[in-house]
Amino acid sequence: MCGMCGLWGSTEHWSNPARLPGATESTSNVLLTRMLQAETITSFTRPVGAVVRDWGQSAWIVENFSGATEIVNNLGAIWACVEQLTGKLVDPLSLEFIQALEEQQRYS
Repeated sequence: MCGMCGLWGSTEHWSNPARLPGATESTSNVLLTRMLQAETITSFTRPVGAVVRDWGQSAWIVENFSGATEIVNNLGAIWACVEQLTGKLVDPLSLEFIQALEEQQRYS
């Protein structure tokens, strides 16, 4: 999707920080929450070869280690995008996935 289409996507997903209980209208709070979400998600996607970044507090950029990128509108779309960009099935319950996370934490 092009960047402009990403801007027009829905921000009504339950994971949008502005919709979370106790959320304020403060842009800095939303930005901080999105940055923390991206950091946490990347800790799970890095072992399969992808990173996730916030894009304008309205979408997510998913990038593989070869530099291919996609823009997705919500957290729910990230996993399918990671699988598409990396060519790897993301199964957080598989032994290989858990071992990759543990290995990553060992070197963090």
